Amino acid sequence: MHTQVTSRRDTTADVTFRLLKFLFIIAGWTFFSAQTSKAQTSWTPANGADLQNILQNSVQPGDTVYLTPGVTYGLSSGPITLYNRGNSSNWITIRPAQSLTLPAPGQRMTPSFNLPKIIGAPSGSGALRVNVDAHHYRIIGIEFTPNNSSSDPAQTLVELGQQSVPNPQPPNTNARAHHIILD
Repeated sequence: MHTQVTSRRDTTADVTFRLLKFLFIIAGWTFFSAQTSKAQTSWTPANGADLQNILQNSVQPGDTVYLTPGVTYGLSSGPITLYNRGNSSNWITIRPAQSLTLPAPGQRMTPSFNLPKIIGAPSGSGALRVNVDAHHYRIIGIEFTPNNSSSDPAQTLVELGQQSVPNPQPPNTNARAHHIILD
């Protein structure tokens, strides 16, 4: 009968190997989770041009855009446009700067809530355009309204799945606007 004797040195090497393996896994997990972290930047545009600039050039998944209650945001050239801001599943939130107590389910919203407004362009185009490949936008407590100076009595408020001028290349034919919440 042969008995195997394990030396103390072998046990120490095994423990060291396991510890290094554990540390390597933790380091890799930390690195990759940092690569996909939420941006969490806050933006507060002063007007429609600022809002469009932030949405087109600055906002990242995880960010929040705060609109000032009672302020009207709009563009003379066309609707405020939402763009594809990457592959993240983190939301871009657009909401009033101050917390609002919204009405209970089944009750109507009234002007007394003084919501921020996104207004349609004088040309009759909608107040909000969602590009065909835009995704993960949550819009809470924002009023969309037509432009009263438009000659179009049936003005569109929200255009879904449109492609705008700043991104004229045709999108992937499988691309669809998705995860867009208007609340």
